[in-house]
Amino acid sequence: MILVSGATGTVGRPLVTELITAGADVRALSRTPERAGLPPGVEVVPGDLGRPETLPPAVAGIERAFLLSGGPEGPEHDANLIAAAKQAGVAHVVILSVLGADHRADDPITRWHLAGEQAVVDSGMAWTILRPGAFMSNALMWAPSIKAQGVVYAPFAQAKTAAVDPADIAAVAAQALTGAGQDGRTYPLTGPELLSAADQVEILGAALGARCESSTCPPNGPRPPWWTPACPPSWPTR
Repeated sequence: MILVSGATGTVGRPLVTELITAGADVRALSRTPERAGLPPGVEVVPGDLGRPETLPPAVAGIERAFLLSGGPEGPEHDANLIAAAKQAGVAHVVILSVLGADHRADDPITRWHLAGEQAVVDSGMAWTILRPGAFMSNALMWAPSIKAQGVVYAPFAQAKTAAVDPADIAAVAAQALTGAGQDGRTYPLTGPELLSAADQVEILGAALGARCESSTCPPNGPRPPWWTPACPPSWPTR
């Protein structure tokens, strides 16, 4: 039996489908099981990574687990599931981290994911670390400003990344959870092509048959008048 946390999310949902298609027995962890909408045959159980008392029933009888968390609470959530999994005798944990974590940058996202990586490595269980780059699906955040203004506001609009499809991340995770020889392996995951936000906007404009432009959001400082939800809300307002 394989446990998938974040089972209704961008990576977790296609991962569940990959595993079911491969014939695996899957248990999905969800804070709202009644709204999970997962394929038939998936055992959906209630649980919250932020409430460790809810996790022992979820990990009971589990052989392998997929761990996905994020945000400032990520290290705590990772530690909670790792502790419950170890106590339940889970053999192998596959954890989703972030590309470049091996460079140990001092930004918050890297620190959060490195804490999770270290926790699973120190747990004594077998582990596999997946380090994806930017998700292609992040471009969906641009939809409101494209629809309203024909403009995408992005920080560092000319910086290039090899964005990866979450479905490809899920496919790799499924292999790590079901294949042999994955213990102690770390996989960086990228897409096939280096593209800037401006490049992506040009591609989207061509696909939509509409004129789309890109403009840079400042990563620090006041929000300009054209600020939209496509720009991360954590940027300072002062």
